[in-house]
Amino acid sequence: AVVLASNFVNHPNAEERQVMLACCSRHVLPGGQVLIQGFPRDWTPRTERSELGDVRLRLRSYMLEAVVSGEMEYVVGGRQLLHEFESRLLSVEELKDDLAAVGMRRERELDDSGSWIEAVPVRS
Repeated sequence: AVVLASNFVNHPNAEERQVMLACCSRHVLPGGQVLIQGFPRDWTPRTERSELGDVRLRLRSYMLEAVVSGEMEYVVGGRQLLHEFESRLLSVEELKDDLAAVGMRRERELDDSGSWIEAVPVRS
């Protein structure tokens, strides 16, 4: 399997997104699968703190338009890391079109939130 994790599929620039998906398409074997992680289907920004193991995190600020711009805060062992990001929230149809452009199709969702999907090559 080929894995495209960490919301790279939500890159705000369509050309950059196509480059990453094309790379996945080139590396997947016939009959293989590409596992893609994106934002959950019903994701909405929330600024409450949460914890993941020893890491405290929160979305400090955001602007929600066609592209989500925001700043994440991570605190580990008293040290703070700020990470600015921009992401495009893709519709099912947009992702379908992006996958088709590189010779793949969406096969199924792999979790209840829809953040992980399986894509497969379309070979003629």
